[in-house]
Amino acid sequence: MKKALFFLAFLSFLIASCSSDEQGGNGYEKDDSSSSVLISSSDDAMPSSSSSATLNSSSSVKPSSSSRAASSSSSSATQSNSSSSKQSDTNGGLVCATPVPATATDYSNMKNWSIYTESPSKDVDIFLLYPTSIMSDKAEDCPYANINNPDMRSAVDRWYSQIKKVVTAHANPYLPYYRQANMFGTGCSGASMTGGAAMEDAIASFKYYLEHINKGQRPFMLLGFSQGSQPLWEMAENRLDTICGKEFGAKNRENHIVTYATGIPTRSAIAASKPVKFSTSYNDINVITAWNPYWESDTACASSKLGVRAISGPVTNPITWTIDQNYHEMTENPLLNKNTIQGARSYEKLGILLVKRKTEPATDPGCGAGSGIYMGEHGKDISLFEASIIQNMKDRIEAWNAKYR
Repeated sequence: MKKALFFLAFLSFLIASCSSDEQGGNGYEKDDSSSSVLISSSDDAMPSSSSSATLNSSSSVKPSSSSRAASSSSSSATQSNSSSSKQSDTNGGLVCATPVPATATDYSNMKNWSIYTESPSKDVDIFLLYPTSIMSDKAEDCPYANINNPDMRSAVDRWYSQIKKVVTAHANPYLPYYRQANMFGTGCSGASMTGGAAMEDAIASFKYYLEHINKGQRPFMLLGFSQGSQPLWEMAENRLDTICGKEFGAKNRENHIVTYATGIPTRSAIAASKPVKFSTSYNDINVITAWNPYWESDTACASSKLGVRAISGPVTNPITWTIDQNYHEMTENPLLNKNTIQGARSYEKLGILLVKRKTEPATDPGCGAGSGIYMGEHGKDISLFEASIIQNMKDRIEAWNAKYR
């Protein structure tokens, strides 16, 4: 229990202190030795996501041997030479020919994807990155987790099962395994979430998706939670223009509907010169949104105790999808009438979302309780607002269609 609490505490600190440095075939085969799955357009099952931050167990499947991309027998974590060469375009879309570093994970190997929709049935895609999923003292997991770490992969698949209902409601999902920063093992300090191996894999996997599936033909959304939100924010703010070259970069900017960066404090206000803005309305497009829930009473905590930086920034309120700092009741959004909280307000001073309980506990379990860094409602960022997020995706897709189609 102490180790788990330390993990949660240190994770929040890691998120807060992270710098923004540069740097399906239709057949299925059950196989407990692999946790990746390639899905076809007929995969419409959407189990309810859990409101708990604890990951639930899930079975694992892998692509059938008939799948075109799954024919590779390689388990290498590095990119093959062929994956960085120019690919033929059979669908009339843009061709991505920009090479990736030789040290990047090989995403032509379908075993390096948790979810990969080979035959997309929807008009929109969603690209996902998962939260911190392991604590490892192994040398091979320092400072970044080994791409083949089975504990990480199992946790990733369970996390996806929690959010599947949300991310598949309106989009075709893509979830790569990436070498996430591991700050919890001996000698693992110093890893960056927006640089190094984590960012390298985020870009390499997104590039592979663009090159082999999207080809500039469909709009996409980005969604991450906790550590997974950091590379996606960095990519949306600073990297979309350079992935696959100038021509593809311009198309990426147009096709980027929204980034949902959940479970992290706002990085900072986005400069006016940037090609992406922070969303201020429910139907803004080509924008970033972000929220990280704490209780209202937590404003009495020091920013260091909350694990956030004393840097102000806009915060999305998923009740109204505005960034005003007014308190909004959950009843203002009829989709959220079954929720366990009463309302929420954006708190720009610390870049977090403050939620109000329906019933205040006799003893506040907030920052004064226990040791380490307090993380508020970390883990409930999606589940507290599940129905509103699903509707918001629909609203933004409709706004994108109205502008570009």
